[in-house]
Amino acid sequence: MIKKYFLVILILSCCQINLFADKMSYENSMEFKAIYKRAVDGIAEYQIQLADMYYRGKVIEQDYKKAFEWYQKAADQGLAQAQIFLGIMYYKGAGVEQDYKKAFEWYKKLADQGMPYAQYLLGNMYYEGTFVKADDKEAIKWFEKAAQQGNPQAQVKIGLMYYLGDGKPQDKKKARILITNAAEQGNSDAKRLMQELEW
Repeated sequence: MIKKYFLVILILSCCQINLFADKMSYENSMEFKAIYKRAVDGIAEYQIQLADMYYRGKVIEQDYKKAFEWYQKAADQGLAQAQIFLGIMYYKGAGVEQDYKKAFEWYKKLADQGMPYAQYLLGNMYYEGTFVKADDKEAIKWFEKAAQQGNPQAQVKIGLMYYLGDGKPQDKKKARILITNAAEQGNSDAKRLMQELEW
């Protein structure tokens, strides 16, 4: 039951991920045309913006297949933000056939490079036993790496593990600190847990 709850958090967090520093307004088609032209010209930063438009259905109709294609182009140029989305789309089977192995490979590559969100997602695969054998020790290692870098999803995960004594000695004080940190970053799961859990 606990692991199912964590899986729900993972799915929600994949939907809520926000990896782009500059938030563009996609309100008119002139912007779309300008972005599209630069993306076709091979500029990776515009390829990922175009992919984001297709992924989220902004101005244009949502199209995961086209989103995947443009993320792939940007990923091929080494953009880590595009690479993490490829992993997420492989994991979810959005715009591409579901492939946990490829998702794992992208998460692992980026986690090894120090990307906190990739570390969190990799930890989830070990925790849930998705593609790899379930391994709480390995999961905790990646969750802690991500949490130490301030990733709120990982802070919630480790916090709950401390709260429940799941793979960690029960410690509600540590749990509260971690979940509070995540809540202060605006994480909705953490805010809810602060109200629902008995401290």
